[in-house]
Amino acid sequence: MGTSRTLLNPVAFISRPRPPHTPNRPDGQMVLLSGSTRNTHVHQHSSTVTSGFLVRMLNRHSKLWLFVVEGLTSFAATAFGYYVYFLTHSKFGFTNNANLILAAGAGLIYATFSWLGGKISQKLGYVKTMQLGLALATGALCFGGCFQRLAAVLLTLILASIGFCMVFPSIEAELSEGETSRQLQRLVGWYNITWAITGAVAYFWGGTILEKLGPRAVFFVPCVVVLTGLILATIASRTYLRPNPEGLIHKATEIPTQSYASQNETASKHIRKSFMYMAWIANPLAYAAINTLVPIAPIIAERHGLSPMWAGFYGSVWFFARVLGFVLLMHWSWWHYKFWVLFGTCTALITSFLAVSLSINLPMFILGQILFGLATGLIYYSSLYYSMHVGETKGEHGGIHEAAIGLGNFAGPATGALATYFFNKISHADLFGVALLLLLGQLFIFRIRVITLRRTMGS
Repeated sequence: MGTSRTLLNPVAFISRPRPPHTPNRPDGQMVLLSGSTRNTHVHQHSSTVTSGFLVRMLNRHSKLWLFVVEGLTSFAATAFGYYVYFLTHSKFGFTNNANLILAAGAGLIYATFSWLGGKISQKLGYVKTMQLGLALATGALCFGGCFQRLAAVLLTLILASIGFCMVFPSIEAELSEGETSRQLQRLVGWYNITWAITGAVAYFWGGTILEKLGPRAVFFVPCVVVLTGLILATIASRTYLRPNPEGLIHKATEIPTQSYASQNETASKHIRKSFMYMAWIANPLAYAAINTLVPIAPIIAERHGLSPMWAGFYGSVWFFARVLGFVLLMHWSWWHYKFWVLFGTCTALITSFLAVSLSINLPMFILGQILFGLATGLIYYSSLYYSMHVGETKGEHGGIHEAAIGLGNFAGPATGALATYFFNKISHADLFGVALLLLLGQLFIFRIRVITLRRTMGS
């Protein structure tokens, strides 16, 4: 019994005495371990580390498995959702405008069902809703991989989007349940880093998957990844996750409203809510820019002479820049409830959006992406942090946060498509139309700030 417990405990394994790898003979000569003996030691050590990780991940008190499921889902959603536009462009002849309309439809679906998914998770339970979404996405991707007609691709995009938008609000709410403000900042940071870095890896290799393995791989590879997440979520929920006394239906948990932004001074409830509302506006603006760049990525790649594989390599720069932003924001709290940070980031968002979309060479394309990634990272982090920090019904607020993303996913490409339709004689009308939308949103954020200050001074 003691031996088995030690093997399953990496700490105990490291601390117990072990024979030296190169013992001395009585004559002072070294005894060299044979290759098979060294391999055995390496194999035992790697097996112990792996088993220790699995035990920790599936421990009923650990939330580590949620990060694993999140990362798998993010990889699949990016690999499919971002490269389906390369498929529609190359296989079905979709133009920029057609891809923008398709992206707008997907965004509208995501906005609607993210909001519903948040409400469902609050009533049905976070884990059950997560499993339902994973199952739906798995089935949809398998269907799309089997049938390669346009109607099947569109149906897959619809059903997979519904599935994905049920998963993320549930994970967000489950992670934030019962955490203090300082712990919440760390969890939100790791949550953001997890989905951002797995999404970056997915986009980096997505072009290679499409180019080397063929169109069906855009469906089947994400399908296998999501299925793995579903299996893990099922095992964790049935065996290791301690059920809530009320049947996994979580009650709202009070979170201390201490802001660490300025010498631990507590912001008033009114100001905190205003920042949550401003971030809820800024986040869809960021995704309006993102989801305008994504469907026109094939055209941008052609402009720079990039194949899908190289488009994935060069076009993933902003993904990794966003990861860097999340890492910095996770360890720094000076940006909490600082209006100039949020407002200045919106300005950087507009500038970098135009730099990337109108880039005339690769250096401009890459530098614009770095600024774009940092800007979208801070805006997203702000939206999720304020939603979880200010909110008491985390399932619903997580759904609102994700629904705001879907709203931006719809508004950006829809604005671009309409601008092209009404102003087709103006070059890049779609991009200037989206830039104007971002500017109007930034002005609305400024208006909220002014109204909040007037109310605060009046009270």
